[in-house]
Amino acid sequence: MNTEVNRSPEKEVKKVIKKPDEELYDFDEIYENYNLKIYNFLYYKVQNHEEAQELTQDTFRKAWTKIKNLELTEEQIQSYLYTTAKNTLYDTWRKRRIKTVSIDNVKDSASEMLLPEDQAIEKEEMETLRSAMDKLPPDQKKVLELRVMEGLSSKVVALKMLKTPGAVRNLQYRGIKNLRDILKGMEAFENDF
Repeated sequence: MNTEVNRSPEKEVKKVIKKPDEELYDFDEIYENYNLKIYNFLYYKVQNHEEAQELTQDTFRKAWTKIKNLELTEEQIQSYLYTTAKNTLYDTWRKRRIKTVSIDNVKDSASEMLLPEDQAIEKEEMETLRSAMDKLPPDQKKVLELRVMEGLSSKVVALKMLKTPGAVRNLQYRGIKNLRDILKGMEAFENDF
């Protein structure tokens, strides 16, 4: 009769007696035990299967180079993998980050090739948009600049603004609605003259 109690639903990671030029752990087993968990953790963060798969692979590649020569407990291995996954995700976000661009500095190279009359119209439209954006509440303006002008995801904007992704989407919805109303009001005002 086996009286040993299984402490964890995962398989125990086998510790191998290390011989020269050999690894301390069976990394295939570590991968098998934690691959799905790390993938799910990353998928929850990025909401994209391909990106989560790539990040999971990067996490295990980075972990393999470090874990193979360390003596860690199973809990330490799990903690190390989650920390590596989180850091890999943050590194990816950091690399993707687009320089913050003010709406005042937005210039499209195609606009430089327009006829002078069209450039004047475009300049006037940008001034109208800038003026309308300035009338928005600060949070709505910031969300629209980050989401629409810079193309950042709601999750990245949420991290930058210390809000939830749902709050960011709500601010974006209200910002677009308010901007539309402001622009309609400005158009009606111009048509009166």
